Amino acid sequence: MLKKMKTPEGKNLVKELYRPGAIIGDGGTADALRHEKEMGIASRPGSHLKKAQDRVRQIRKILVKTPNHQDKDALIELLNDLLDALKGLENGR
Repeated sequence: MLKKMKTPEGKNLVKELYRPGAIIGDGGTADALRHEKEMGIASRPGSHLKKAQDRVRQIRKILVKTPNHQDKDALIELLNDLLDALKGLENGR
């Protein structure tokens, strides 16, 4: 995903969402949250729930502020992945 980003803002967002060397899914927050949902621990303190919610707000804010953002397609892809992972959780959409 990092390679898809053209701007420093997009690259920094990806660095916040993905951890090199992670062993769950693709190493991203969305896959970590999906795993926590499967384990029944997604709403516990320390889960990836708040991080996912915060990044959704961050991405939406970027897209509202800059509708023609250079990374728009990749940001929408990240947003949709996070929203999918949040489905069924408290405050999830």
